[in-house]
Amino acid sequence: MNNLFILFIIISVVQIVYSVNSISINQQIYINNNNNNNNNKHIDIGEEIKYIIESELFDFILIKELEKKVFACPCQDESLCQVLQTPPREEIVGFILDNDMDFYQQYVNWQNLTSVIVPLSNSTNPEIICLAHQHKVRVHHMVDWPGSWDLVTQNEWLRQNLYLVKQFNADGLNLDFEMPLHSNETELLNIFVQRISKLLHKMNPYIQLSYDVDLEPPGNLDVQTVGLELDFWFIMAYDCSWNSNPLGPNSPLPAVVDGLQYYLQFLHVNPWQLVLGLPWYGYYGQCVQTESIFNSTCETPTYKYPMSYSYINIYQILQTDQNSGELWNNQSMTPYVNYQVGGSIYQVQYDNPISIFYKVQYAKSQHIRGVGVWRLDFLDQSPNNSTINSMYDSLSSFLHKD
Repeated sequence: MNNLFILFIIISVVQIVYSVNSISINQQIYINNNNNNNNNKHIDIGEEIKYIIESELFDFILIKELEKKVFACPCQDESLCQVLQTPPREEIVGFILDNDMDFYQQYVNWQNLTSVIVPLSNSTNPEIICLAHQHKVRVHHMVDWPGSWDLVTQNEWLRQNLYLVKQFNADGLNLDFEMPLHSNETELLNIFVQRISKLLHKMNPYIQLSYDVDLEPPGNLDVQTVGLELDFWFIMAYDCSWNSNPLGPNSPLPAVVDGLQYYLQFLHVNPWQLVLGLPWYGYYGQCVQTESIFNSTCETPTYKYPMSYSYINIYQILQTDQNSGELWNNQSMTPYVNYQVGGSIYQVQYDNPISIFYKVQYAKSQHIRGVGVWRLDFLDQSPNNSTINSMYDSLSSFLHKD
C-alpha cells in the first residue's frame, strides 16, 4: 500500500467525521484502564479524530489481509467450506465447549439444531465445520470481552478472532460480553459492536452476529443501538437463584415469562431478534437442619454460591437408591431431587424435558426467533439414548407446527 493511498484514506475519514458530526467532545474514547476507580480520561476532539482514523485504517488493512489469507479446506466436499447462505429461519441454538470430535459425531442431534456456538481456537478440530455444514447447521465462534477499551487491545482481539472466523469458515460470531458495564462505557460498547458488525459483513454478508444477555440486561446496555447490529440476542434464562438461600430453581417459568416480556414490552425488541436460552444443568447444595429426604426446602451452608451439576450427573443421581425420586415445584414449574450421601442430605434444582417444554412453548407463543441451550455437552456419555432424545425433543418442539 503506497503512502498516497494511506493519505487518501486518512483525509476521507476526517471528512466523514466532520460531515456527519458523528463524534462529540463528550464521547470518551480512551479509558484509563490502570486507574482503579475507573475514572475516564477526558480528551479533546483532536484525540477523538485520531482514534477514528487509527481504527478505520487498522480495519481497512485487516480486511485486506483477510482477503489474501487462504486456508486449506478440511472437508472432502469443498462446498462445505463455505459460510452458509441459508435465509433467516427459526432457531434451535446449542452451546458446546467440548472439543472432542467423538462427542460431535455421537451425541449431537444435528437434525434438531440450526446453530451451534463454539469457542474456536487453533486446537479446534476443523472437521466440526464439515459435520455441521453437512446438516445445514451454522457454527458461531464464541468470544469473550477483550478486557479493555484500549484501542491496541481491541485491535489485537479483532485480528485474532476474525482470523479464526476466516480459518474455520464460521457462520457467525457470538459476543459473550458478560462484563460489568458502567454508564460512561455505554457509547464505547456501541462503537465497538458497530465496528465488529461492519468488519464481519465486509468479510461475508452472510456472517451472523449475536450477543448473550441476562433475563434482565445491564441498565447501561443500549439495547436499541446494539440491537441494530445483531441478528439475535441470546437471552440466558438461567442462574435465576444463583445466590439464593434456600436453594432455588435455576430457571423458574414465572421469571422467564417476566424476563421475556421485559424485552418485548418494555424494551420493544423485535421478537425475531430474541432466542431464549435454557439450561441443561442445575445447582446443588448440602441441606442443613433437614431430617427428611422428602423436604422441599433446602437451607444450605454459608458459602455464597452453590455448585453445579450437568444434566447427565443429575440423571445418574436419579438412578441411585438413596434419593427422593423426582419432585416437582408447582410455582416454578421445575423439578428437584433430594439425595443422601452418608448421613447428609443434598438437593439439586434443575430442569428436565417437561420443564424445558413448558418454557419452549411459552417462547413459541410469543413468536420469537427461537430457543437454545447451555450446553449441549452437558449430555454426553449417556447410558440411554432416550435421555438425550427427550431433551432435544423438548427444544425442537419450538419448530413443530400446531
